[in-house]
Amino acid sequence: MDNASRVEVTAPAGTKLNFSVRGRKAHSDTGIFHNRSDDYKEDYLVAKFDDYAVDGVFYHEGRTSPEHSNVRYGLEVRLRRQTGLQAMVVEADTHDLRLFSMNRIERKLRDFIELQETHGNGNHSSQPPEASPLQNGRAHG
Repeated sequence: MDNASRVEVTAPAGTKLNFSVRGRKAHSDTGIFHNRSDDYKEDYLVAKFDDYAVDGVFYHEGRTSPEHSNVRYGLEVRLRRQTGLQAMVVEADTHDLRLFSMNRIERKLRDFIELQETHGNGNHSSQPPEASPLQNGRAHG
């Protein structure tokens, strides 16, 4: 794929995606993230947060697939304590639309952006906060 210029992907239902890959280097798959140890996940994400100067983090919580949700097992809390980065958890599901609310996600996103603007983009101090001021989709503090 290193020499390709365009990629087209067609889903069984007929949806087509066509995009440029010109100048991009292909990398082989390094494995399935959720099958890695907690230590690996933390180290990997902290390195990526630094590499890309991340200011805030979004996590997905899929209610019907708990084995694929790192939020449920405390990764978001551990990373917030370690890095000081504020996070937003998007609770939605890929299998059960009753567990999805666009209004709720939009409200949480607005609150998260306001929090980032009010409290700065990330907290990279040596003493990260113990708890996020964003609780239950509303900014506090």
